[in-house]
Amino acid sequence: MTDRKTTEREPEEQHGPTVRDRRRIDPETLEVREPQETAAPAAKASADPIIDEMAALRAGLAERTGDLQRLQAEYINYKRRVDLTGRSLESTASRACSRTS
Repeated sequence: MTDRKTTEREPEEQHGPTVRDRRRIDPETLEVREPQETAAPAAKASADPIIDEMAALRAGLAERTGDLQRLQAEYINYKRRVDLTGRSLESTASRACSRTS
């Protein structure tokens, strides 16, 4: 006799990759699919409004911090480009002047 546990797997015991078909158009019917809900659990509203407000403020702070970090990186990249272009123009101008003299 075979043991049931070795021949059949319960759905929660499955291991390995999970494949999700995220194509917008069904390849069999060629119809547009409706977007499916994500499996992520929804955020629970707490009983205390102060905790909810704190969570909202923290989320806003994280968003603003990310915006500032992106702006700072953009400015640093801009500054490097301007400096590099300036040095390139200086060297081109000095080479052009040395050829003419």
